[in-house]
Amino acid sequence: MLALLPPARRALSSSPPIVELRECRLRLSGAVAYLAAAAASAPLRERLAPARLFSLPETGGLLSVATHFYAYGSYLERDASRAKQEGNPEWEAYLSAARPRVEERRSAIFVEAAGLRDAHGLHGMARADSPGGGEPAGIYELRRYRLELGYDAVPLFLERLGGGLPSKLSSLAPGSALCSVMHSDVGDLNEVIELWRHAGPAGMLASREAARGAGPWRDAIASIAPLANSFSTTVHRPAAFSKWK
Repeated sequence: MLALLPPARRALSSSPPIVELRECRLRLSGAVAYLAAAAASAPLRERLAPARLFSLPETGGLLSVATHFYAYGSYLERDASRAKQEGNPEWEAYLSAARPRVEERRSAIFVEAAGLRDAHGLHGMARADSPGGGEPAGIYELRRYRLELGYDAVPLFLERLGGGLPSKLSSLAPGSALCSVMHSDVGDLNEVIELWRHAGPAGMLASREAARGAGPWRDAIASIAPLANSFSTTVHRPAAFSKWK
């Protein structure tokens, strides 16, 4: 069947798995209504798309930004998912209720750093089960790097990050874990995201403090710094209806 597809469609179908990050900046007056509509449509969303984390920032930047991740096997799978949404009366009803509450929508496509995931046993975005297992809902930390332009920036970043990860991961507080590392494919170029889960703020701070004593991790960060134009970190709380808790 793949050979029957036009060349462009074959390329889409053979692309690596992708992660879509959608960010909706909510109107302050409509945030509660938006979340109510999103909660009511959660089962439908999971039937139509491979939803993972649905969260809102608690601190570290602009608040009232509904942030949701989706993991697709390829661009073609994303196209098929969106085609199922179009014309679905339940989905159209959700959009009619939710979109008037949204000020701005953004979408970007990322590719997971599969080498780091496999080498260090990260949970990964392809898995639908929550990284926290059956534990109570935790918090998620999004660490975002904007790297200098150039083809070598992302590979160098990942190589240097990987060199320090073992010492960082071995120093984590209980309940803390690196879920995924991903880099942009569509959207702002040369952006890298680390997605961490912590049992709570105390665990996040304890893990940070312990990492300061991990020599290889400190060296990795020092070698990464010249590659980055900017860095930000935000703390997110998963919504009650989020697949990942």
